[in-house]
Amino acid sequence: MRILARCIALLCVMAGAGFAQYGFDFMCMDDTIQSGSDLIEFHFRLENTGSLPDSYAVDCRVIDSVPGWFEVFCAGGSCAEPGIILYDYLEVGAIDSFVKISVWPTPGYAIETLNLHIQSVAEPTLMDSINVYAVGEASIEEKNTNIHGPRHITIHPNPVTRLCAVRYRLHEKTTVRVSLFTACGRVVWQTIDENMNPGSYEHRLDVSNLPQGLYFLKLATMEWSDTEKIIIMK
Repeated sequence: MRILARCIALLCVMAGAGFAQYGFDFMCMDDTIQSGSDLIEFHFRLENTGSLPDSYAVDCRVIDSVPGWFEVFCAGGSCAEPGIILYDYLEVGAIDSFVKISVWPTPGYAIETLNLHIQSVAEPTLMDSINVYAVGEASIEEKNTNIHGPRHITIHPNPVTRLCAVRYRLHEKTTVRVSLFTACGRVVWQTIDENMNPGSYEHRLDVSNLPQGLYFLKLATMEWSDTEKIIIMK
């Protein structure tokens, strides 16, 4: 009986050790929400934390695409467009900090959601993925024409669980539209204030009925617009 028990214990240790031979750590080194008008980039870090060398299948997927935008991702010293799988070979303890996604947006406000998926080749049950959000903005020339508009929308608190205050300032009489969008671009709340005089204003926004996630608040007049991100947490 003792010999049988020892054999079973040894087999369990060997099985556990075999499973632990493969492992990796994957993280985004930047904020997962990046904005720009020319080039938007997300940098990642992939580390082999196992006890054996391994290769990793790296797959970039565009979840919510914007027409006219161009995307490229890089891993293992190679680059490709989404839809092509790249492979990254790492020795034990090796790190690839040059994994990245590059997005070239067209001018104007839009949001694109991308997913970078990592899977171990030696142990396919080991996988991870990260969603990132590329926010297209107006070009520098377009921004410079907005000198009469507010440079910032103040949102407090942010992240928000239930109520937040949206504050802004107007420098001329105008009509203001304040809209709250999901990361996919769907409007979930909107208000329009007509013939607003110059001065400081505040909107009380109740988000208690909205799911947790990333949202964007856009304030727009006929002459300019400004956008800020909101994180809703439950």
